[in-house]
Amino acid sequence: MFEPMRNHIAAVRSQPDSGAALRQRVGEILGDPDHPQIDQVEQAVNNSIDAIPVILEQMSASAQQAGIAHLIAPLFQQVVHYFLNGNDMIPDHAGTIGLVDDAYLVHAFLSQVNTAYQANTGRPLLMFDPAPTLQVLGGIAGPQVSGQLNQAVIQGVAQAVEQSQYEQLTQWKQTLSPTGGPGAWGGTWEDEMARVGAECGISINW
Repeated sequence: MFEPMRNHIAAVRSQPDSGAALRQRVGEILGDPDHPQIDQVEQAVNNSIDAIPVILEQMSASAQQAGIAHLIAPLFQQVVHYFLNGNDMIPDHAGTIGLVDDAYLVHAFLSQVNTAYQANTGRPLLMFDPAPTLQVLGGIAGPQVSGQLNQAVIQGVAQAVEQSQYEQLTQWKQTLSPTGGPGAWGGTWEDEMARVGAECGISINW
């Protein structure tokens, strides 16, 4: 799936005046069409777009190793589908700027997965902080687009976490022996049951 994404990026960028709308938008945000930082911001945006297949490929491999690939797979597929859909929130026929929402979605996806995984394991799934990139892309995409994409990703990852907890609790009931096994998103069973118990106001000590 990653090669079609690279091909899609190349096809969008090959359109006539592909970067014109992006440069104009960056100039509007900076308040000056000849602002000295326009080239720097444009390069940052292009780098974030180029990183999309790499990020998703690394996420896929890391999620597989962590045992959570099946949990994020549905959302993963939706992110890829959105990316390859040329008629999305910022249509890709607009050129490079049409990939800004796609890049924002991927980085927001990574951010939410990292947050959920780190909450249960103490470490991110990928050692990469997407926050600075999200700030740049969000400014270009605008609050309406970035807000809707954030909401979709937050809900999707929350559902994945809930599914993880349900699967683990179901397995625990079947085995009646949670000690020593893996917990939600890579944590331990003890940590997971203690967390669930705390949410219910119950103290669980193993």
